[in-house]
Amino acid sequence: MKNKLFILKYSECSYNLEGVTNLSTQSKLNRDEQMYEKVAIGCIPKQVPLKDALVTYMRTELSLEVGDFGDGSYADVARKVSEAVAKGEYSRGIVICRTGAGTAMAANKVPGAYAVHCRDAEEARNSRGINNANILALNAMEPDVAKEIVRVWLETPFPFEERYVPEFEKIRGMENF
Repeated sequence: MKNKLFILKYSECSYNLEGVTNLSTQSKLNRDEQMYEKVAIGCIPKQVPLKDALVTYMRTELSLEVGDFGDGSYADVARKVSEAVAKGEYSRGIVICRTGAGTAMAANKVPGAYAVHCRDAEEARNSRGINNANILALNAMEPDVAKEIVRVWLETPFPFEERYVPEFEKIRGMENF
């Protein structure tokens, strides 16, 4: 039987969230309404082999629904993936370029997209548990390293601690300045 990853919802935690506004519909779901991951992914042309390895890994080993947005310029791919996540069509997104920086920068221009470049599993874990990143930007790397980063990033819930929720809400509020 394949394992299913799911997003842990705020309501599963014993946190007092009174006074926190603008929680996404996804984050308000309770345990009985778990939403399985739906991941969008895209890359630059030179990273197609890595993207394809991750698509296969997520579909076969993690049993996730994956939207393959193909390849193109890093700005175009990051925009397509980020817009799909920000609109709620996908719960998370992954973008890949040579450095990871370009796709992260482009993705972060889309309101509702919170992209972070991660080079290892610990950064991936913290980007989710502390910062609630919904877009993972990867650089050129070995597929086995990327798979571990993706696995950890997808299975890490937000928040690790109650104190991170208000900080994330402050960041969300910056989109409307």
